[in-house]
Amino acid sequence: QPSDTIITWNDGGNIMESPTLTVLASDFVGRYLTIQNTFGSAGKAVALRVSGDRAAFYGCRILSYQDTLLDDTGSHYYSNCYIEGATDFICGNAASLFERCHLHSISTNNGSITAQHRNLASE
Repeated sequence: QPSDTIITWNDGGNIMESPTLTVLASDFVGRYLTIQNTFGSAGKAVALRVSGDRAAFYGCRILSYQDTLLDDTGSHYYSNCYIEGATDFICGNAASLFERCHLHSISTNNGSITAQHRNLASE
């Protein structure tokens, strides 16, 4: 269960330096993890940064407020995950598939769910 293993941190600011968990390796698999950044609404607070290729997450909970999931680079797969945030809570340049995932907005101001950073339509 996702509640069995909880990885938590309380930091914000630079999205590349403050994540609770950063995955740089390719072929990473995460199962039934809760990854959370408890920094709150004071600014950007990444819970999970994924920069390796072919990463996969199954049954994970990814929780924060702003920029919750930095889906940075590579190809990633998320299955049966719960992702929660308020502002741009999924962002990055990765090519990812979200299958049977629950995206939960806690925004009170109509915050956006995604903010992709691609420059070309072919990316």
